[in-house]
Amino acid sequence: MLRKVEPETERVVTETRQRFNQAVRRHLRDETRLHLTSGGERGDERDVRAVRVAVTAGIPEELEDQQFDDGLALALALAPLTRLLEEAHVGLSSLIPPVARLYDREDFVDAFADVGPTLEEARDSIAEMLKEASRANVLGQIFAIRDDVLGVYRFDPPRQPSWDDSDDANARVELFWGVIGLVSRLLGVSVEGLTVKVLAHELAHAYTHVGADADGRRWGTTAFQRTDRALLEGLAQYYTCRVLERLGKQAPGAMDAYEKLLPHQPAIYRTHLGWLENHSPEEVRDAMLTIRCRGAGSVAEFEHLLSEAHSRRRNR
Repeated sequence: MLRKVEPETERVVTETRQRFNQAVRRHLRDETRLHLTSGGERGDERDVRAVRVAVTAGIPEELEDQQFDDGLALALALAPLTRLLEEAHVGLSSLIPPVARLYDREDFVDAFADVGPTLEEARDSIAEMLKEASRANVLGQIFAIRDDVLGVYRFDPPRQPSWDDSDDANARVELFWGVIGLVSRLLGVSVEGLTVKVLAHELAHAYTHVGADADGRRWGTTAFQRTDRALLEGLAQYYTCRVLERLGKQAPGAMDAYEKLLPHQPAIYRTHLGWLENHSPEEVRDAMLTIRCRGAGSVAEFEHLLSEAHSRRRNR
């Protein structure tokens, strides 16, 4: 399936990365007020944590040997058509009632006597194809193998465990263009929109990890490694959503991709939903900065800090 993704997809993902890389970083700086360069000096040079973004060959190693049951061959062939089939089913379902009312006209009956049953048969056939396509559950199986198959934030472990940020983590991001192309088809979203969403998510990991606050402090790599995945993904998803809202008309397909992908992702990628609904950006930022200073964190600890930040703001 991945090898059938249009080769043109690599060019689209690469050009989208180039077009939106700086805009995404600018919005992340504005939202988090964290910077990949700090005002501190080490020797004669500024403290800089560059984060390179690469578009890689398309198939993460973990997916190379993924197998589907032979009985799912037809479902797999239909799966990329799911969004088109859904749109056709909705359209036909909406069309059938007004067409039926036209049977009161003799001239319509003379011209289109069999059109009503034909439309109903087409609608029912599409419903059967959708039922068959759903058997494959391609997205569910892909994300069950590894949840960062669209892109990944990588960093080097410290040479020895340390709770500060003295080691350069060599942070970098990879975008897997083949999987982005496949998943965009399965979701019925644009390759550009999904690329921007993945770029924002992975760079959000980088900013929360190696971004420096006003005092030049970063999240120590050992502490970052030992922090709950649900908290790390929650923060990345929260800032992804905020960035995509800021991009607005510049990348209208990105929020669509975020919303359609969310139900298919593991539960840890929905940790942030309550934060968006119940807390201000300042409260989330205050809690994030505090937990970074404390070391490794958990969702429970972070949400306690959110409640404290909310109480402070309410009592001002």
